[in-house]
Amino acid sequence: MNVWSLIPLASAILNVGLFLTLVFQKKTRLNLVFGFYVFTSMAWSIFAFLLTYNPSSSKEQLIFWNNLLIVAMVCSGFAYFHFVRTFISKKVGSIVYIGYGLTIVIAGLALKGWVVRDAYLSGGLLYHDIGPWVNILMIILLPPAGISMWMLIKKLHNSHNHKERNRISYLILGLLIMTIWAVINANVRTLALLPTDHLGTLANALLIAWAIKNYDLLDIRLLARKMLEYGFLLLGTIGIYAGLIFFEATQMTHFPIYVLLTLSGVFSLILAILLRPIRFLIQERVDRLFNRDTYVHRQALIEFSARVANKIKLEQIADDMVSTIGKALRLSRVDLMLEHIDHNDFTTSFTYPQSNKKSDEGLKLNLDDTLAILLNKNN
Repeated sequence: MNVWSLIPLASAILNVGLFLTLVFQKKTRLNLVFGFYVFTSMAWSIFAFLLTYNPSSSKEQLIFWNNLLIVAMVCSGFAYFHFVRTFISKKVGSIVYIGYGLTIVIAGLALKGWVVRDAYLSGGLLYHDIGPWVNILMIILLPPAGISMWMLIKKLHNSHNHKERNRISYLILGLLIMTIWAVINANVRTLALLPTDHLGTLANALLIAWAIKNYDLLDIRLLARKMLEYGFLLLGTIGIYAGLIFFEATQMTHFPIYVLLTLSGVFSLILAILLRPIRFLIQERVDRLFNRDTYVHRQALIEFSARVANKIKLEQIADDMVSTIGKALRLSRVDLMLEHIDHNDFTTSFTYPQSNKKSDEGLKLNLDDTLAILLNKNN
């Protein structure tokens, strides 16, 4: 294995982690575009690893992976430009469409064999003949990178939010490192023979990952919960099928093959029916694991939201609200005080649990009372 291939492998692994994090996030326009950029960057790194990891790869294999690498690199460059425009709340723009169009054209030329003409590995170094494409790729990719930098700097200058300025600074720094290193790597002969250009993409991915962690831009706990949930489900399904195959192979060898196939089909049907409730059970257990202290309260709020979704009467909503709070927090009594229309005093309007005793009429607050003034002051 070529040790230099570990650089794009590290970049690919980090981008896979970012992509999986985005899969389980809200499907906003920004997350979708950013996810597409991370996917193209991940593909670029994977193709670079497959291109360089095996010193004994044939010429045809090297040309094939090299062509895919170039296509993914071009697509990644314009995907990042697309992401920056989305980040600063601008429309897609003609440059993005032109860039994706150029990606398709380059993919067609690569399939025809007009991009990478020859490629071989020697001493861990990749020698390839791509003719004038080094300069063509720089001409294609540097303008959108420069425009992205200009848009981010302009956004940084106009922003007065400290958190947003820090986020933009991370993007500017990552783009600067990635662009400068790509130019240096392409023009230094020794570096051009190595996959060291992915040091720039690796640095950019690390900065993005740090920004996500530092500013809670994405819900990492959601990713962990989903991976644990689907991991248990996948391992359980594999274990059940492995047990079934083992049982049929050891205990049911004398049965005809059609009987075994029928039993397997029936078992698969039953498992498919039970899979959904089993998934919900695993999801509940995982949620309890991650939210031990707040799980009951969260479920109570979800149930309350479902109950009042189709209710329009204040009395019904108020009754549900006080009962939900009382049950979730295990309170012996909950009073909801509302301002009376006639005398503007706050009186107990709803109580949980309900009582018919006159001694349980509840509190009454005048607008001049200290507690009422304090509550009004603090909204």
